[in-house]
Amino acid sequence: MIKNEEDTGTLTYNIRNLTIMKEEGFWRDHFVFDKKSKELIKYSIGISRADEIIVNVLLPILLLYFEIFPDTESLKRIKNLFINYIQEGSNKLVNQVASELDLKKASRKSINYQGMIELFRNYCIKERCLECKIGEKIFN
Repeated sequence: MIKNEEDTGTLTYNIRNLTIMKEEGFWRDHFVFDKKSKELIKYSIGISRADEIIVNVLLPILLLYFEIFPDTESLKRIKNLFINYIQEGSNKLVNQVASELDLKKASRKSINYQGMIELFRNYCIKERCLECKIGEKIFN
């Protein structure tokens, strides 16, 4: 079980490194088949994309797996990792929401990062401010 932040950091580092793909061979200097790129391509999957895959694909699948095939210890570890996972990449939308809500530090945690995207898509762009709990407090 993840007992502290250091354990979470180690597990995050290990999972991220399994997901990141360094580019080699033909694709190192090609975006398309018949044209060489001007610059070398270092990674086909970098840190930011790896974090998106981990948070949006890998962790939800693992959570579902350990719920279907009960393994409470592993389920606790994955839930804890998901709650404490720190995303390295940045997202313009998340940065904007975090700035507006003065939550810049909190926005790096995956659970908050995903929540800010969800809030923006379901409330902000649909102009449903008063239906949002945050909007209710701000505008009332």
